[in-house]
Amino acid sequence: MAKAKKKTVIIIVIAAIIIVGIIAIIIYKKRKDKLQTTASAASSLVTAGYSTEKFPLQKGMSGEKVRALQGGLEILGYSVGKWGVDGKFGNDTLSAVRLAFNNPNKTQVTEAEWKPFYNIYSVQLPTI
Repeated sequence: MAKAKKKTVIIIVIAAIIIVGIIAIIIYKKRKDKLQTTASAASSLVTAGYSTEKFPLQKGMSGEKVRALQGGLEILGYSVGKWGVDGKFGNDTLSAVRLAFNNPNKTQVTEAEWKPFYNIYSVQLPTI
């Protein structure tokens, strides 16, 4: 009986490891697709430079700086809404900013606050 119980436990552990591995692969592929999309869009941002909008960024603004902010937010797991990284600072982007900064009253993003999001967004991912 002890051998059968030990064998069952081993089978359950192996099955759990396989399931966790499959889930990790699915999550990785989804993130990889999302990151490659934002990274490819970043190339236009890098060539355009920083000069399309003035700081602070706020609701109603649009352009490459807003796109970089949104891309960084998305990569960090903060949804900027159903339209995704579109370069338009709307209600969904404002909600993501407020969550990211843990400040329900935040209405603007300064250049110093924006730069880390730009750095995250502009990183080119290696292809696997």
